[in-house]
Amino acid sequence: MGLGLVAFVTGAIIYDKAGKDEKSASHKEQLKQMVETAAEDGVLTQRERAKIENQAKKLGLNHKVFLEKAEKLAREHKGENETQIIDPFKKAGDDFEGYVVKKFSKKYFTLKNWAGDKYIDGIYAETTLHPDLLLEFKLKEHGELFSVECKWRSAFKNAKVQVASKGQIERYQKYASENAQPVFMALGIAGKASKPVYLYMIPIHAFTSNIVSQEWLAEYKLPVGDNFFYEYKKNQFRYDRD
Repeated sequence: MGLGLVAFVTGAIIYDKAGKDEKSASHKEQLKQMVETAAEDGVLTQRERAKIENQAKKLGLNHKVFLEKAEKLAREHKGENETQIIDPFKKAGDDFEGYVVKKFSKKYFTLKNWAGDKYIDGIYAETTLHPDLLLEFKLKEHGELFSVECKWRSAFKNAKVQVASKGQIERYQKYASENAQPVFMALGIAGKASKPVYLYMIPIHAFTSNIVSQEWLAEYKLPVGDNFFYEYKKNQFRYDRD
């Protein structure tokens, strides 16, 4: 009976291992197909990158290897794309940035720089990591530069929202400190990126977490239908009453 029990347990372990190996192989094959499909059109979007990275991490694999493979396949794609591939996340980001830019009246503000996010094969300009907008505020004799990072999110979840990654918040806070310059986050929630339901202007130094509550945001809420005015002495924004 003892030998029979040992044989049963051994067989169960072998069967379980075989099942896991088969399942792992199936997942790896799915990852391989994901890489090939993403590269078929010669354009690797941010959304496709994220999917590949997440799947690789789930399998305990080095996601960089698979991203490099996808990039290589995309480069090797022959022929020009017949249709323009639009990354929906980038389009929403661009739409919200355009919405925010229009909120700064030329009466007080000058747009000095509008950063882009172009890159190829992991190569990008240092300014890509800076906040989206650099503006100058002028009121009588006072002039001041400040930066704005634009973020739009589709909805609150349980009255909370993740506004960015922890690394992004830390990077913008470091940028503000190193440049001795105010940095704000323009945050739009719900509706469309080009016409959000809620709008907030938050000093970057106010963040202690990348996930914030709707209640916490209330202090920084602005009317969506009005232009911005910068109260530089208080380092905060309000709507333009003029």
